[in-house]
Amino acid sequence: MSRSTDTTPATKNQFSRRRFLQVAAGLSLGGAFGRGYAIGAQTPAKITATDLGGLILLQGAGCNVIAMRGKDGALMIDGGLAANADALLKAVKERTGNPRIHTLVNTHWHPEQTGANEAVGREGGVIFAHEKTKMYESNTVTSVTFQGRLAPLPPAAASSRR
Repeated sequence: MSRSTDTTPATKNQFSRRRFLQVAAGLSLGGAFGRGYAIGAQTPAKITATDLGGLILLQGAGCNVIAMRGKDGALMIDGGLAANADALLKAVKERTGNPRIHTLVNTHWHPEQTGANEAVGREGGVIFAHEKTKMYESNTVTSVTFQGRLAPLPPAAASSRR
């Protein structure tokens, strides 16, 4: 005997929380493995946006970023490089129709995922991350991948929740 645990009709809710997280994780991982980790001189960001039917994929900020409209402000998964933060936040606000970023989720601590943290934190946004990500964001990290030391993020950029 087979029994489904899904109580929501498929026609009523096409985007569940689980599906949202699956898409966000897949796009984040695809962006990390699709490009190298080399972080050098940056040219001005050319942010492109693709509507995914309720979600918006933004590319060109240093990593794939997912955004979603919310009643209190936009939700973002990852934040691109710091050099591209202003262009990215402008694109998110324009595409979601929200005047502010309410929530930013860091999938991990690398600079191409945490670049918008400071701007979102200064505007009063909430930043979520796993406790390991928060640890790396809060301490000096020596890394061969990033050729040297990465300083801790400023207090406004630190993850406030986990």
